[in-house]
Amino acid sequence: PAVDFLSSTMMSGVDPTIATDPLVAAAGRAVGGDRVAEIKAKYPNVQLDIYGDAKKGFELGRIEIPETERSSGLGTAVMNDIIKMADDQGAVISLTPDKSFGGSSVSRLKKFYKKFGFVENKGKSKDFSTRNTMIRQPAVTAVDDGFVAKVEPPTDNTPGIIAFHGSAADFDGFKLEKIGTGEGAQAYGYGLYFADKEDIAKYYRDFLSKSIDVDGKPFIRGSNIFDEVLGGDQDLADNLGATQGDLEQAIKEAKETRQEMLDFGNEEAADIYADELYKLEQLRGRVTDNSTKGHMYKVGLVPKPDEMLDYYKPLSEQPDNIQAAYKKAYHNKFIKGDADLEVLFANPNDLTMQDMGIFDKSTGAQAYRELADKLGSIDWPVGADAKTRQEFRTKGEAAASKALFEAGIPGIKFLDNSARKTSGTSSNYVIFDDRMVKILEKYGIVGPVAISAMALSEDET
Repeated sequence: PAVDFLSSTMMSGVDPTIATDPLVAAAGRAVGGDRVAEIKAKYPNVQLDIYGDAKKGFELGRIEIPETERSSGLGTAVMNDIIKMADDQGAVISLTPDKSFGGSSVSRLKKFYKKFGFVENKGKSKDFSTRNTMIRQPAVTAVDDGFVAKVEPPTDNTPGIIAFHGSAADFDGFKLEKIGTGEGAQAYGYGLYFADKEDIAKYYRDFLSKSIDVDGKPFIRGSNIFDEVLGGDQDLADNLGATQGDLEQAIKEAKETRQEMLDFGNEEAADIYADELYKLEQLRGRVTDNSTKGHMYKVGLVPKPDEMLDYYKPLSEQPDNIQAAYKKAYHNKFIKGDADLEVLFANPNDLTMQDMGIFDKSTGAQAYRELADKLGSIDWPVGADAKTRQEFRTKGEAAASKALFEAGIPGIKFLDNSARKTSGTSSNYVIFDDRMVKILEKYGIVGPVAISAMALSEDET
């Protein structure tokens, strides 16, 4: 099966010993190297090679699963953790599929990687900074649907930011309580997500409106694929999922791959694909596409960009108001109420970065994660499954967002992928409180519909 073994050959010539910023690495706090080390420690029996860092991008060299643990979903679990690491840091991942270590075919590996958002590094997706043949841009993810924001200069009579949100859902107000009920993710912190480009909104509206059933049961809902609907047949689920539920495309690709194996003289692999082709053909008449068009929302965001925590910039280099608010949040949660500590740190501004468990070069992202970890993100019980660990992460991040909001930081801002590559300024935003978001218009295929002042006031209660 595709998840049993993954491999790729690095071709960019990056020195694998240069994985993090030397200053931060010396302190043992480099977020990229730290996370890679965590993943390797989590899967000690897996041969895992990852090079690079968050700024330059990560290169995936090898994931080799022990034979005794193949067909267990271990490969998928490792990939999910790698993707989460890269998305948390807004980092690109590149690789070149290669069957040198035992993969059945390059085409099969490509299908597997595409399931995780990798695309072939060519054409309009071409990234000339790497010679690897597949690349994955960091996900720009939302609370329970897609999003986009267009920044306009704030005035005395308008909110700080005018934004557009693309969604699969029809609703009249953004609510924090809805986080986790939809199809999106929380890659940059707990809150309501908005971004800078309309094309992204349309993409997420369409992507998260995807609804594919097999035998009347959910198979794809937005970004989620429910493999169990196909009776636990991982190969079949991978093949259909790789084409986003397009059965005829999946059949076409299986035929092409089988022929490729025959051309190579690999009859054993060709027989495997013949079996997969047969199972795909048996799905004809059983797969239905119930995808909807989704909706777009024009909203006003009350906060201004300079009031938000910068995800990528060192906290020590951010404006005084941001540093003071972060220290206040930390003081409220970990100093206040402790008589001994209050003697040492009577004023929140007495705290240094080191006092709060971070370094002078720690970014806003690292500071946020440190706060979330201290508030419970990593306190799950020994042996906890993936679902339980995610519940703890969400709980800790929700507490961190609330603490920062109460201290005077209404959200997080982070440059979008194109801005990071071109030194641009277009940003995405995570808003910590739903009262900071006002819907101005809602529209779909029938055009805009104004939301009345009465509806806005009722929704904010």
